[in-house]
Amino acid sequence: MRFSSILSLFFGSAVLAHGTANYKTLQTSQDGATLTVTINNKASNVNLMSEIVIIELDHLVTSLQNDTSVKVVLFKSGNPNFFSAHFDLIQRPGNNVFFNVTELPQATIAVVEGPARGLANEFIFSCDMRFASKKAVFGNFEVSLGGHPGTGGALYMAKLIGRARAFEYLLSGKDIDSHTAEKYGWINQAFESSKELAKYVKDLSSRISLFPIEAIASNKASVNSITRPTKEELAFEAHEYEKLISIPSNQQLIGKFFKLTKNETDVKVELNLGEEVPKLYQ
Repeated sequence: MRFSSILSLFFGSAVLAHGTANYKTLQTSQDGATLTVTINNKASNVNLMSEIVIIELDHLVTSLQNDTSVKVVLFKSGNPNFFSAHFDLIQRPGNNVFFNVTELPQATIAVVEGPARGLANEFIFSCDMRFASKKAVFGNFEVSLGGHPGTGGALYMAKLIGRARAFEYLLSGKDIDSHTAEKYGWINQAFESSKELAKYVKDLSSRISLFPIEAIASNKASVNSITRPTKEELAFEAHEYEKLISIPSNQQLIGKFFKLTKNETDVKVELNLGEEVPKLYQ
């Protein structure tokens, strides 16, 4: 089934405004010109980025493209332990939603507490800015499954932290803590407490919201023109993902991953995934 057909099953043939959609995994609230989007996949105790999360993000992003009432979009998690553990490996949706996030005229800010790995890390890379508490950890562990990030993870990482450090984290699949991530340029800033994080993001979003949406969009377009991976580069990464995931030995590794994580439900393992994935080779 085509992605557009799946989308219409959830929301009908017409694209609804973000405030009227009956989302299952997203909650939205608007304060002035700032829209807060809370990702809360209640079907997953580790807040997996499942197919329905991606579908609903795609719908939301589409609804925001011409919404001049919103100047800043904050993305945060409704899960107390995870921003989002990673992609749901049982499902493999594919579309351009993350690239479309970068195309939004609004400023987009990821507010991260808890792990954001794999596809979740690639999602926050697509946001304009990333702020985190000390609870946050980041990583792309796909190499441990014989794979490749697939949605811009390698491309964005190299642009943000440099070639050598990108190799260090991509080829080891290890985690990076929030303060080191700030030092390397992975994120904008790390805060000691949730309160400090929330205050800074609120002050920043309130300030940005004062200014004309046209100016915000124009400045974003200039920065994107020299920092964002092209669609062709992203297509190459997606191709590598699909090529590698189809290799039988890698399918066996994914099976071991499901066993290790108890089908992506073991909170303790998922919290410490960077340390756990080498066990796939024992």
